[in-house]
Amino acid sequence: MSIARKTSRRMLAWIDDVGGYLICFGDEVLLGQPASASSTSGRAEIPILADLSRRHASIRREGESYVLTPIHRVRIAGQQLAGATLLADSTLIELGEAVRLRFRKPHALSATAVLTIESHHKTDPAVDNILLMSESCVFGAGRHSHIQCRRWTSEFVLFRRGEELHFRTSAGVHLNGAPASSAGVVAGNCRVECDDFAMSFEEI
Repeated sequence: MSIARKTSRRMLAWIDDVGGYLICFGDEVLLGQPASASSTSGRAEIPILADLSRRHASIRREGESYVLTPIHRVRIAGQQLAGATLLADSTLIELGEAVRLRFRKPHALSATAVLTIESHHKTDPAVDNILLMSESCVFGAGRHSHIQCRRWTSEFVLFRRGEELHFRTSAGVHLNGAPASSAGVVAGNCRVECDDFAMSFEEI
């Protein structure tokens, strides 16, 4: 019998002229096939359209580090994992026979990590990258940015404050069409428009 598990909070960020991103807020995420809404064992936070189990592997944040635990077949550097393994920056993770994901921690001062699918597989819904968000994540043109937005002249930073998700930027901001300060709260589904960029957030 499957043990009931609640899927942790997630959000989609759709950035104009850049791409779509899945932001996962839980300390632990499951990777696997998409499951039906009626599933009693909880759905994977990172659902991948591939020949995988619905609970194929998990990644858990432990302080500044991330630990990958195989439930079904997982390989790193061609070697099948027998147990939990600490992930290093730029590690290539192979799930099943064909799914390949790159794990990165681009910002030295942030524990947030990025997963990029390097095989042809798609997530559900389809996004460009997955963020495993710790306390903050950076959108911008810099090499350290979690989301690379090469034409931007200002950074946009998401950060947690208690249970709320906040943002700050040096650019002028409109939030849901109304002028706002350069810092604010991302609540539910909302639209943020700045001098040289715009994005929409969607809770899922």
